[in-house]
Amino acid sequence: MRKDSKGRNWRLRLTVTTSRIVTEAAIESLCDSINRSLQGFNCLNFRCTTPSLKSLQLGLSLCKRS
Repeated sequence: MRKDSKGRNWRLRLTVTTSRIVTEAAIESLCDSINRSLQGFNCLNFRCTTPSLKSLQLGLSLCKRS
């Protein structure tokens, strides 16, 4: 049985792309929740928009209850 490397690669790429889209959608949803939760806090203009956890952590560390 011969393997179809092109087909397999295409499926792998599709899976990676799909999971990236799902991940980005989840992060967007998480950011929306975080931004709603931050109302009433002074976060020095920080808004969650980035998928980087490090920058998210840094941004949240700036928040003070207003």
